[in-house]
Amino acid sequence: MLVEKGGPEAPILRYASRVKNMLFEVEFVVKENGHFETIQTALVYALTVTECRRIADEMASEFEVDGIQFFISEL
Repeated sequence: MLVEKGGPEAPILRYASRVKNMLFEVEFVVKENGHFETIQTALVYALTVTECRRIADEMASEFEVDGIQFFISEL
């Protein structure tokens, strides 16, 4: 739906256009003999850490590895 300039939705659209995704590095690891071993690293674009965590949870569930954990770092 097109919104006329200055219409009731315009302030929301202008605000939404300024929202930027952040870049996160997600490191997927397993712990063996007391040490963490990286099995994969991924770059994830997300609006928040919470959204990145949801994406990382989905990615982790696709690995066929027991006890997988992940660490998130903002880049």
